[in-house]
Amino acid sequence: KTREAAARAQCANNLKQIGLGLHNYESAFGRFPVNLASPRHAWTAVLLPYLEQQPLADVYQYTVPWYDPANADAIQTPVKLY
Repeated sequence: KTREAAARAQCANNLKQIGLGLHNYESAFGRFPVNLASPRHAWTAVLLPYLEQQPLADVYQYTVPWYDPANADAIQTPVKLY
């Protein structure tokens, strides 16, 4: 039961951090992240700088599509928060 409670608490904390990251993004741009621009990127990639994942965001190339080989290392890096 203790492990289950810890897992629930960790999950709740992760959701809270994602929510805070979304609201920080909205404060910066006046909207929530959407895939309307070209090249397209998932909201999870766009949100990286707002989730204390700046080093990974620095590796990710926002000028090319997410599936471009230049982003291969970045998209294969697991983000524990997600």
